Amino acid sequence: MNTKIFIVIGLLIFSFTACKGEKQRHKEQLVAESITEIKTEIESNQEVMDTTNAEEERLTEQVKSTILGTSPGDSIIGIWEVKNDYYMAIYEILKYKDEYIGKMHYYNDGNSEYEAQGNEEDYFLDGITYANGKYSNGNIYMPGDKKYSAEFTLEGDTLQVKMTMDGYPYTEIWKRKEYKDISKTP
Repeated sequence: MNTKIFIVIGLLIFSFTACKGEKQRHKEQLVAESITEIKTEIESNQEVMDTTNAEEERLTEQVKSTILGTSPGDSIIGIWEVKNDYYMAIYEILKYKDEYIGKMHYYNDGNSEYEAQGNEEDYFLDGITYANGKYSNGNIYMPGDKKYSAEFTLEGDTLQVKMTMDGYPYTEIWKRKEYKDISKTP
């Protein structure tokens, strides 16, 4: 009789433990599902925030353009300084009709130095258009009749210029200078 009691008690303990284990696994599964739902909701909210921020920037540009009588792409207009391993330069981006063009104020690569002469040779960039929040179609003209296509990405006071030179991708970073300071002194 004692053996039967031990067997019954053992089976009850085993059933209870198995039941408890199943309940624990079920709880863990619910927690994992809840975490997944929360992560999905956070990612969704981040996408909404990103979209909201982009929409806010677009509307801000639209309000500025309405008040100032400019177009949304006019944020690219200004004086830009470039300093990299190859050269330093000061450029100006202006608006001409419905596109943006670039004028060189100063250039020095260690071998040659150029200061604006107030003539056609000062202009080295044309064709930049602005549509759907992006600048594109820019053409950069270099000595030796070389022409490179360029895309521009404006973020605050930084302008990223992407182009392909001699078959290789090349990116420059231009920093906005104050309009009053177009001298060659960094």
